[in-house]
Amino acid sequence: MEPTLHTRAEQPYVSIPIKANFTEWGQVNALIPELLGWLGTTREPAGAVFFRHRVIGGMAERFELEVGIPLAQPTTGDTRVQAGAKPAGTYVVLMHEGHPDTIADSHLKLAKWAETNGVALAKTGEAWDALFESYLTNPEQEPDPTKWQTELAYLTR
Repeated sequence: MEPTLHTRAEQPYVSIPIKANFTEWGQVNALIPELLGWLGTTREPAGAVFFRHRVIGGMAERFELEVGIPLAQPTTGDTRVQAGAKPAGTYVVLMHEGHPDTIADSHLKLAKWAETNGVALAKTGEAWDALFESYLTNPEQEPDPTKWQTELAYLTR
């Protein structure tokens, strides 16, 4: 699949921020059930679990990210869970199909496409304004990670 441009409205969400490198990624994934539990039965998710990357890390360098869930209506957070919103705007979007361990190639493809097509991505220094990985496949329904789909969406300037 090739990247495409999509205009999107603001989308409220709740998230838990974290800093972790790849060797600590289990801590990132552990936030998903915690966040779903926080939503409980009173707040309805309006989309897939996502990671909002603020700063990209690596094996030793820490990522700065949020583990989030979109909502149909804004809500308030607490001392651990933050309320936020995906910004409105035009996004470069690419669907990654396969194991999350292979997603780096899709990020590179999206960035290369943006560069080749003269599309400026919203970034200040090392910090991304809005870079989202939305995990569209429920592992309980599709246990084979080579079939999982993840939407990559980068806000443009």
